[in-house]
Amino acid sequence: MASELGKKVLYTARVTVTGGRAGVGRTEDGSFEVQLKPPVEFGGPGGGANPEQLFAIGYAACFESTLRVAARRAQLDPKGTTIHAQVRIVPRDQEPGNTLELDLDITMPQVEDAERGAAIVRQAYQLCPYSYATRGNIAVALTLNGRSVPPSEAPVREVPEEGTDD
Repeated sequence: MASELGKKVLYTARVTVTGGRAGVGRTEDGSFEVQLKPPVEFGGPGGGANPEQLFAIGYAACFESTLRVAARRAQLDPKGTTIHAQVRIVPRDQEPGNTLELDLDITMPQVEDAERGAAIVRQAYQLCPYSYATRGNIAVALTLNGRSVPPSEAPVREVPEEGTDD
């Protein structure tokens, strides 16, 4: 099967939502169903999942998987890696409507070299499908073990293996 742009499709997620922010979302295969409730900040009752929470989970899960691949390529053990994500809805600067901001607070206990770790995070940012899809559209703040890692907009070269002079 090919995409509308003629690319080979690797996977397609299919869901159905009825009722918008105060509705139900379910996967086509029946493996996941969620009651959606607007947050209190939007005049809703809270106490349920909302699209921003689901986006945060999806982005963080995808980013961590990509981060683990980049870490292994650099001969670094990704064991114990966690990501805490925050998605905020904020007003757009120059036009009506809202947009999102995202913080990914990454903990990699096995990373001792901050620069090497930052290079791995930047590489994951370049490779992650969620990062690619949102790049230039939402503000993203990355931290690794409590230190800011500005995301690079330029392609990042491979992270050198430990002990090389590359």
